[in-house]
Amino acid sequence: MADKIKGKMDSYRLQADEATKRAEIAEAKIAEYEALMSKHEAEVQKYKDQIALLEDDLDQAEERIANQKQAAETTNLSGSFLFLLFYYSTYYF
Repeated sequence: MADKIKGKMDSYRLQADEATKRAEIAEAKIAEYEALMSKHEAEVQKYKDQIALLEDDLDQAEERIANQKQAAETTNLSGSFLFLLFYYSTYYF
């Protein structure tokens, strides 16, 4: 009877050791995935910041174009000069 109990105890210890090993592997994978997720979140934030900067640049360019169009219309500039004004404002400012 004592041998049976000892055998059962050894079996339970072995099962506990195996479960501990599986848990350690799972925890390592979790840590790896969390690090990867953190890296990706930082990358996403970087892209969001870049998008915001580009949107600001676009807004400023559109505002300059609108102002220049309005100035051209109020001073009755010819179409070719308006084109040149638009061209230089978009590529040189």
